[in-house]
Amino acid sequence: MQANPSTTALAAASDPALPARAPRRLPDELIVMVVEQTRDWDYESNAALCRLAKRFQAPAERILYEHVGLDNAPSERERDIVSALHTLVHYPRFRPYVKSVLLSINGATIADVAPEVLNVLCHLPNVEHVKISVASTCPSALPLLLLQPTCRLRSFETRYWSATMLQWVRDYPHAFAILEELSSEDASALVAAQACPAVKRLAISMVDHEDARWWASAAASVEDRLTSLTLAVESHDLLHFVRDFSGFRRLEELVLYLVYHPHPEQVASAIEVIVEVLRSLPRSSGVTSLELSVTVDVERPTGASSSSLPVEVTDILLSLPPKLHTLILNTNAIRPVDLATYLLSSLRPPALRTLRVGGELGTGLRALIDDADGVHGALAGELERAGIEVEVRGWWR
Repeated sequence: MQANPSTTALAAASDPALPARAPRRLPDELIVMVVEQTRDWDYESNAALCRLAKRFQAPAERILYEHVGLDNAPSERERDIVSALHTLVHYPRFRPYVKSVLLSINGATIADVAPEVLNVLCHLPNVEHVKISVASTCPSALPLLLLQPTCRLRSFETRYWSATMLQWVRDYPHAFAILEELSSEDASALVAAQACPAVKRLAISMVDHEDARWWASAAASVEDRLTSLTLAVESHDLLHFVRDFSGFRRLEELVLYLVYHPHPEQVASAIEVIVEVLRSLPRSSGVTSLELSVTVDVERPTGASSSSLPVEVTDILLSLPPKLHTLILNTNAIRPVDLATYLLSSLRPPALRTLRVGGELGTGLRALIDDADGVHGALAGELERAGIEVEVRGWWR
């Protein structure tokens, strides 16, 4: 009679004379996937993960030292044994792991920077991403990083561009040769983008008429290679300088922030320019992601809704690019009922898959979606059938 397999297995497990079956090991690929989920942990937690087991150590160490922050004068805690700076100073083998650096080094001379920070900056061969903190206008020690022959930055973020920093772009062309992403709070970054032929993702702000002049003189030189543009406009009279986007033929992502609040008498003209921008985008291009963030001040009686907006606001929806995959609207410049009607109509982009709505528009749209017996009661079901992922909330943070 044939033995029962489960009985045989049980006997084998209880027989000390038979060799025990070795426990199964997780494949290395799964170990790496597990560790990848810890990128947002703090330094101490990731350091503990390194000590958990030998198989976790190598991938955890790479994440632990992937991003470091450096400033003028490290605290005593940063100098002690439980810190990334201490490890990078005393164990050089970890320096090639550093891919991203946050510099909080002010415009002081190199003599004012702690020696251990200078030591580390001189020996970081694989840095790809640099962010200069808000407090740092022109970090004097940055050239120590840029002059390394292996330095090849992919992204660079700073609050302001100074003449000195623009000169660094020219002095260390190898460091910026493959730079793809450039972010700044002023439009002079356009000049840096001109000098970096690989830049295709740009984020800038227009704060004053000096920024408008930068835009007028330099935007045309980069518009034909940008695939992503984030533009924050901080004054109503500056909005008119950016109304024509017809030259951005390769643009795939547009983020437009109106940081100021147009007054009631400015609302109509602000909406007009937004519509002009959207209509000027080349219809043959592949703009697949659009984010529009604008808050307008509208005189309305106490308790009145966004229905007091001018009728022209519907033109914003009618001007949206036809190939959108992602649409983010954080505004009170569109009526919720108009957006609901648009989403139920044939005008909705057929490839739309992600919709995020915030501000008063988000609050109003949520009420319409939740009202299953209302005029737009079919909206939730229609969006689900179309495979559109929807997130609706108040103002985005």
